[in-house]
Amino acid sequence: MEENFHIRMINISKSFDKNKVLENFNLNIKKGEFITILGPSGCGKTTTLNLLAGFIFSEKGEIWIGDNEVSNIPSHKRGASMVFQNYALFPHMTVYDNVAFGLKIRKLSKNIIVKKVDELLTLVGLEFIKYKDRYPHQLSGGEQQRISLARALVIDPEILLLDEPLSNLDAKLRNNMRVEIKNIQEKLGITTIYVTHDQEEALALSDRIALLNNGEIEQIATPKQIYNSPNSKFVADFIGHSNFIIGKISEILQDKAIIKIFDNLDIHTDLSSFMKKNKQVTLIIRDENIVISNNKIIGENVFEGEVDSSLYLGPFQRIYVRVGEVTLTVYCKAEQLRKTPIKGESIFVQLERNQLMILPGELDIDSSQT
Repeated sequence: MEENFHIRMINISKSFDKNKVLENFNLNIKKGEFITILGPSGCGKTTTLNLLAGFIFSEKGEIWIGDNEVSNIPSHKRGASMVFQNYALFPHMTVYDNVAFGLKIRKLSKNIIVKKVDELLTLVGLEFIKYKDRYPHQLSGGEQQRISLARALVIDPEILLLDEPLSNLDAKLRNNMRVEIKNIQEKLGITTIYVTHDQEEALALSDRIALLNNGEIEQIATPKQIYNSPNSKFVADFIGHSNFIIGKISEILQDKAIIKIFDNLDIHTDLSSFMKKNKQVTLIIRDENIVISNNKIIGENVFEGEVDSSLYLGPFQRIYVRVGEVTLTVYCKAEQLRKTPIKGESIFVQLERNQLMILPGELDIDSSQT
């Protein structure tokens, strides 16, 4: 086994109801790494997690944890603990008994169990004396999630598996729990696989993100790499908010290309090896990377447009600007403009060359998603 890899999934295939969910799926995870499996519903995220946990078995391929091939061994022998989306606490048991359950199964002494439960409740930010005798129905959603996490960690697993654990919490509590989970994972140094469809969670928590699409990994990279350098149209669309513009290369110069949009706009871009004259390309620019001003901007790729609509979002504004036949979505700080944009008024935008991402070919995508 390669020394750096704690988990390896090799050529895994799995289907449900005659539909292939995973096909020749490969994933390597380093020891102590926090990796998030991200993607839309039905892409194979939870299937991957259940295969690792041993709740289901693959039709072919191998799963390795450390030096052990575990593809066909039961879940309780894999050294992994799962935190479920619905917490899965035993309603008839106290907090103490819920957390202690795995230790009692292992027939540890009462003194050791009390000590371990105390340690884990403290780790997840709950006082042992205050919470030990409460029942799940007496806890808030955030407290139940902490108990679920403590129960998973109390048995000292090698691997922590989390299946959309924050989806039932409100937005503010979800943000707080993200910080807690990341702090605990870093403190313990435990290999963690986190499943979510929430891109913000993935970006905030992960050492690496594996973005799935129809059972295949589209890209696996650090959050910064996957956000700033998407390797496919799907990745660029799924992560963040972007504008997608179809164009044709009209000129190739020494250090740049000129791309014509709808025969009336010329956009100057950096030159890439795949660029050939008259070839179709897709330009991608994040909403927040478009420069916008009430006054004329001096520079390259500056266009005068018309405000189509705007949304006030507190410290930020989302402004829709019509430039020729293209509608651009711009996300900017509220104070960036000297006055609130009004529908129909003139406004200037700049697509800075170093913020443009270019992919070959046309992008087949609903413009309402940009």
